[in-house]
Amino acid sequence: MSDIFSEAFRTELQDIVTTSVKSAIAQTGNPQTASLDRLLDTNAVSEYLGLTKPTIEKLVQEGKLSPIEIGERSKRFRLSEINTYLETTRRVV
Repeated sequence: MSDIFSEAFRTELQDIVTTSVKSAIAQTGNPQTASLDRLLDTNAVSEYLGLTKPTIEKLVQEGKLSPIEIGERSKRFRLSEINTYLETTRRVV
C-alpha cells in the first residue's frame, strides 16, 4: 500500500510542479527565467523521486541522470531532467 501512496504522491507532486512552471512561463513569457531548470541537490532529488541516495547514484552511473558538478564534492540536478526521467519511466498502475 505504501508503494501506491508513494506513486500517487509523486504524480501529484509532479503535477503541482508542472502547473507552477507553466504559470511561471506564462507570467514571464520566457522559459529560461521560469523555475523549470531549478537545481536540486541529491537529497531533494531523493525525496522528490522517493528513492534512496544510493539509488540516485546508481542512476547517475547508468547515465539515466546527469548531475552538474559544483566543486569537488557537490552535485546538482536540473528539475527539468528529473521530470523527463519521471515521464520516461512512469508506469501505469
